[in-house]
Parts: sequence; C-alpha cells; structure tokens
Amino acid sequence: MLFEYDDFFYYLKVAANLAHGHGSTYNGIVPTNGYHPLWLLILMGLSYFTQNGRAILAFVGMITVASAVATYLLSQRIMIKAGVEAPAACALSIYVAVYACRIYFSGMEVVIAIPLALALVAMVQCGDALSSAPRAFVTGLLASLAVLARLDSIILAVLLTAAVLLNADYRKQLAPSRIAAAIVGFSPVPIYLWINKHFFGLWTPVSGMSKQLRPHYPPSDAVVATILHVSPKTEVHFLFVGISLIAAIISYRSLSSNTAMMVILPVLLFPLFYYILLSFLSDWWIPDWYFYAMKIALCVSLAYWFTRPIVATAAKAPFVRIILVVIAVLALADNWWPVTQASIYEGAVDLHAFEATHPGIYAMGDRAGKVGYMLDNPMVQVEGIVMDKGFLEHMKRGEDLHSLLRDYHVKYYIATAHHPFTGCFDAVEPYQAGPSSPTMRGEFCSTPAAQFQHEDVLTLVYDMDREPN
Repeated sequence: MLFEYDDFFYYLKVAANLAHGHGSTYNGIVPTNGYHPLWLLILMGLSYFTQNGRAILAFVGMITVASAVATYLLSQRIMIKAGVEAPAACALSIYVAVYACRIYFSGMEVVIAIPLALALVAMVQCGDALSSAPRAFVTGLLASLAVLARLDSIILAVLLTAAVLLNADYRKQLAPSRIAAAIVGFSPVPIYLWINKHFFGLWTPVSGMSKQLRPHYPPSDAVVATILHVSPKTEVHFLFVGISLIAAIISYRSLSSNTAMMVILPVLLFPLFYYILLSFLSDWWIPDWYFYAMKIALCVSLAYWFTRPIVATAAKAPFVRIILVVIAVLALADNWWPVTQASIYEGAVDLHAFEATHPGIYAMGDRAGKVGYMLDNPMVQVEGIVMDKGFLEHMKRGEDLHSLLRDYHVKYYIATAHHPFTGCFDAVEPYQAGPSSPTMRGEFCSTPAAQFQHEDVLTLVYDMDREPN
C-alpha cells in the first residue's frame, strides 16, 4: 500500500462493494460512477475471489509487470513495422517501457490503458484491420476496450479513424459489412455511456465532472504549469514529442501514403488535442498519470526519427547500438520508480484505530483514498471524485462546508495541515481546485478530537458536534 497512488484506493473500495453485492458505491450513502469502467471490472473480479487487500495488491503487481512487458513488445512491433532496425527497436522499446513504469506502479487505470492503446495503434498499422468482417469486429472491439480503459483515449480512436479514412489502401477495404462489424465491436462504449446516463444521471464519470465545474471556459494554465514543475527528464520528453509532431506535420504527405507510418501523426496529435481540451475544461493540477498520452507518443516519436535515413544509417553502427543499450540500462537504473506515500498510509492506519471507538460518518477531501479504503465507517469524499450528481450541485454552488457536512450527517471531518500549524484550520474543498473552480470553505476552530503527525503532515480530526452551527 506504499507505492500505489492514493487515488487507486477509490477504485479498490468501489470494486469491493460491487463484488460483494453492495452496488456501485464508495461509501454506501450514494451511488457513484467515479471510475473508468474496464479497470474497475478487473479489480471487481479480483475482489470477488478474495477480500485480502494484500492478495489483491499482489495481483495488481502481476498486472503491472505484464503491462510493462506488453508495452515493450508492442512498442518493438510498432517500431519494426515502421522500419526501425531490430536491435535499435529492442533498445528503444525498453526505454519506452521503463518510461511508462513509473505510472504503472501507481495502480491507476493507465496500467491497462497504455498497452491497449499501443495494441490499437499496432492493429491499424498492420494495414489489414478492415480486411474482413471478423477482423473489423476485432478492431472495433479493441478500440472500445482502449476507450473503456481510459475514456479520453476516444480522442486517439477518432484520430486513428480519420487516418484510416484518409489512407488509400484502407479505403479499398471499406465495405458495408465490415463497417457494420467495426461498429458492433465498438458498441460497448455507447452502451456504457447509456448506463451512466440512465443510472447515474451523467454521461461521463463524476470523477472527471468534479474537476470541470468552472463557470467560464477560457483555457487555464494548469497543464502548462504542471509540465513546468515536473522533472527535467520528463520535460525533455515533452520537448522531443513536440519537435517530432512538427516534423511529422511537415512530412505528412510521405507518412499518409505509407500504411505502416500513417499512425504516427494521429498518435502525436493525441496529446496535443487532449491537453488543449483539458485546459478548457479544468484548472485543477494535473496528476502525472494524465500524461499517459505522452508515453504512447514517445513510442511513435522514436519510430519516426529512427526511420529517417540519416538516423537509421547511424543506428546500424555497432557503437551507436551499444550507446542505445547503455541508455536503456541507465533508464532502468535511474530513479524512475514512484516514491512511497508512507505518510498517507500511516495516517490511514491511525485513523482506522481511531474509528474503532468513534463511530459515525467521516468526511475528507485530498488524501482520502487509503483512509476511505481502510475505514469501516462511511466516508464522504468532499472533492466529489466518488460521489454523485447531487453532490456536484453542492460543489457548483460553493456552499458553506459546515452546512454541507451536516446535510450528509457527517460526524468527523478529517483535515490535512502542513507543519507548522497553529490555531484554526481554514478548510478549502476541493483543495486541488484551481482559481476559477468553485470551492466550499469552512473554518474549524474547536480542539481536534485527534491529531496525528507523519513527516511534515498533520492529520486533524474535527468532531462536528463541537463546531458552532
């Protein structure tokens, strides 16, 4: 429980409730659709066979390793199909897989979203994805799985569809029966959207909608600000992908006429369109698993450059091949692995012990994933990530936090303060929201019912019965 990101445990809690007949709920208070469905179904299947959290995490670790291997194999296949020499493709694919591993260890849905997206790219790149009705069905089904793994990857599916329609060889494969087969294969996506709207009142997950409550939509600088604060090596990758996109646009005519290379421009455009759209919809700080699109783009960026005549010729030299292998090995040795979130876990353990003698409904915003998973009492997640449509209305109005907590019959509000802390706690929920997003505020001045310190983080538990009305 130290390496998986805190948000992963929202998945795990809902999956456990579903697996054991409690419905799609995080807290037993409201139904929720705050998840990407395919990863939840996998976790639900694991939870059905065991309630042992460590056993589930062990299986998730196995999936993580399998995804890293799949990323390597699919990247190698895409590069070789594009024309990269096998030794260079091997070293470059190791690098791509290592680059993806950091967010694979997060436990988030990207652990399956990236391999599925790469598989879709490889399928289209083969040039015969629509050569028969059965193959068209498989292509459509693979596209639907990629989208259900991470819903915003529908942008990639649309871009690849456009590339198929613009490619002369693919247009020859179009026939009513094959188009119908592809649509049937893709049908799980509209079915999922209908289920969302019918049962939850929202077309898309509440986890995303809670971050898109801005009253006006000029683009925010959250994406750019996040990029400027990530590690230098990640910023270099962003720059590399950006340069590759410009080069691919300039050489578009030669790419579009080559079926094996036609996927490069759509994949490189995917992160550009995605992050532009995200900047219009939200001003929340961007968690690093949202940069999964860059992992996919890195694969085709390397494929593009290593099929350029000058680079391809240089890559045949034994010395250059040795350098590529050394870079791949150094990437493995580098600090690419996620840091532990020990303070969150230790705080969750303390709160679990606290609730044994303090029953009631709890509420918490940021850092509530592990806490909510370990608590036996219900948890109101005041960022709205795993709540419902009604809770979003409270958030949108920017209601007084004390009033909101009382409406949900909350007994204990859990706050997170950073050292040093004195006096009253000024709560702002959601804490991660940007300046133009609505927030709910409240001041907590009573003596905390409990407080726990881990590293520089102080966890405070406020008894709502002690707070003034």
